[in-house]
Amino acid sequence: MSDEDCIRKEWNDAAESWVDFVRKGKDYYREGLNNPAAFELIGDVTGLTVLDLACGEGYNTRILARKSAKVTGIDFSEKMIEFAKQEEEKEKLGICYKVMNAADLREFSNNHFDLATCFMSLQDIQDFEKAISEVARVLKYGGRFVFSIPHPCTEMIRLHKPEGEKIRAIERYFRTMQ
Repeated sequence: MSDEDCIRKEWNDAAESWVDFVRKGKDYYREGLNNPAAFELIGDVTGLTVLDLACGEGYNTRILARKSAKVTGIDFSEKMIEFAKQEEEKEKLGICYKVMNAADLREFSNNHFDLATCFMSLQDIQDFEKAISEVARVLKYGGRFVFSIPHPCTEMIRLHKPEGEKIRAIERYFRTMQ
């Protein structure tokens, strides 16, 4: 099994738990920090064609569609797209969901989208450099790619030390300097 297949399997296996986490409002970073900043940066999307990469179960994809964008959401997890499509059946927003690798957007022509987004997941795309290159190709001239990624220190803080394993951590990153 390839690395990509292993990662896809992990996301497919975790999909139900992730959907439960997100839809019950437990993703406090998304609600309180990431989304307010990202959507302020994105601005008005009325009438724009938007590509939401690594859209997961479509949470932010739906927000974009409710703001009158024409949105395509892609994810390489079949289960995540399945959950996204179930929501689209309930609340018909005109979103097109596709199982697709963000590093291979050949299905889309050059200069196709006004905006591309990738919320807190670019770091999870195995070939993120190719994905960025593909986004540049499918964006219209003057189009924008708005993405967010976790700060590396934030991830370090959350690491737990398994028995016998040494882990380097940044302990005083946010200290006051004098």
